[in-house]
Amino acid sequence: MNTENMDQDKLVEEEIEVAGTNLKNGTHVESIYIVVGTRVKRYRKRRHLTIQQVSDRAGVSYGSIVKLENAHSRTRLDVIEKIAKVLKVDLKTLVG
Repeated sequence: MNTENMDQDKLVEEEIEVAGTNLKNGTHVESIYIVVGTRVKRYRKRRHLTIQQVSDRAGVSYGSIVKLENAHSRTRLDVIEKIAKVLKVDLKTLVG
């Protein structure tokens, strides 16, 4: 197995772990929101951006990003697209 596949497997495991934690804590949202939130947080941290910086650059409230990252809301696709632009990733990367 090459390094890229191993990295992808690890990321999927992390997303599943976050999803499981949220469901145990009584958060009932579709799994896509859990995955999207985990990916947003990962890419934000990779870019060394704070939630406030993403909020300011995307024109999205701080609270909305916190809720998205923690899968506590159903975020509209246009909002996710704004965040994706700030994170310099394709929308598909976050929702695909």
